Amino acid sequence: MFVCLWTYNVHYPFQAPKELVAKYKGKEGLGLKNAVYAAQVEATDRAIGKVLDEIDRLRIADNTLVLFTSDNGGWEGATDNRPLRSGKGDLYEGGLRVPLVVRWPGALKKPEVGATIDTPVISMDLSATVLDAAGVKLGRGEALDGISLRPLLQGKKLDREALYFHYPHYAWHRSNRPGGAIRCGPYKLIRRYEDGSAELFDLSKDVGEKRDLAAVLPKVAARLDGKLGRWLKETAAQMPTPVK
Repeated sequence: MFVCLWTYNVHYPFQAPKELVAKYKGKEGLGLKNAVYAAQVEATDRAIGKVLDEIDRLRIADNTLVLFTSDNGGWEGATDNRPLRSGKGDLYEGGLRVPLVVRWPGALKKPEVGATIDTPVISMDLSATVLDAAGVKLGRGEALDGISLRPLLQGKKLDREALYFHYPHYAWHRSNRPGGAIRCGPYKLIRRYEDGSAELFDLSKDVGEKRDLAAVLPKVAARLDGKLGRWLKETAAQMPTPVK
C-alpha cells in the first residue's frame, strides 16, 4: 500500500484553528513572524500525528516507511529561516534546505529515535527509497535521478559525489535570480544565469552563506563550475533566454 498525503498547510492563505492562533498571538519575535503561520505548523504536526497513530493501530509500523518533508524553504514574508540565507524560490540554503524526517524500523538494525544524519540528500532520492522499500527493481535501461537512502539509514555512506540544482526562472516574488547550484562536500557553488557570475560558500563553516569564497578559492570555484556546466549539458537542462 502506498499513501501520498500533501497537506495544504503550511501555505498561503494563512488559516488555522482559532485556539492554535490564540496560542501564538503576541509571541511574535524570536523567529516567529506570524501567529497564524505558527498555528499552521502545529496543525500540520497534529495531522501527521493522526497518520502515525493509525499506522500503529494497524500494527504495520515495523514494515512501513514514513517520509515527511517539504517542497521548498520557508517564505520570508511569513517565517524566519535564520541562520539560513533567503527563502522560498532562491538557491541559497533558506530556499533549498528543508525538513526531512524518516521512520523506517524495518530497514535499521538498531533503530535510534531522534538520530540525526548530516549528509545532504535531495528530493529525487525519495522516489528511489520508496521503490527500494517496495522491492521494485528497475528494468533494463531504466534509471532514476535519485538513490535509495537505505545505506545512509544503516550508517553507511551514499555513493555520490555531488548534488545539483537548476532553477532557470524567477520565483513569483521575483526577488531571486535564475541560476544553478552544485553541492560537493562542504562547498556549494551558485552560478547566476543572467551574467554567468558565481558564488562559492563553505557550508561547514558558513551555513548562512555570508562569505563568498569564489575569489579566495578560484580553483575550487572553477572545478565546481565546470562540473555544474557538464551536468547541465548532460541533462539537456533548459536555459532561460532574454525577452526581446
